Amino acid sequence: DKRPGGDAVPRGLERVKTSLALSHESRVDATLLDKRNQQELATFYAERGRRLYEQEQDREALAELNRALFLAPYLAEAHVLTGRIHLRAGRVSEAADAFKIAIWSEETAAAHAALAAAHLEMKNVEAALDEARRALALDPGLVEASTVLDRAERGAR
Repeated sequence: DKRPGGDAVPRGLERVKTSLALSHESRVDATLLDKRNQQELATFYAERGRRLYEQEQDREALAELNRALFLAPYLAEAHVLTGRIHLRAGRVSEAADAFKIAIWSEETAAAHAALAAAHLEMKNVEAALDEARRALALDPGLVEASTVLDRAERGAR
């Protein structure tokens, strides 16, 4: 703080740091903000993918859902919609994989019912029955699960 001549450096004229160094708290705040923005963007892409799926624009919907899953890999809704697109296109194995990931990410009745439908398409009646029953245990009023259960029970006879 003293110059070689012995005079003290006047306050306010000290050397300023030339590099930007964020404090630990501001780095944590920036990280949390980035994660929140990333989650919001993933939700936006997933919602857009859902709308495109409903309009049967599967290629565009799949692109949006892939963007959402890149940002939020455990977004169960995006995995379910991806599986539904695969199922509608006849890619039953890929659909079942997407539904399993959705269930692993967040267990929902809709994901179990969709997986039951995929198992039924693959002629795996026992697995379809199990998944439909799990779906109904989570949501007894789920029409899709009841429908798949009825179809599977008729197929088991």
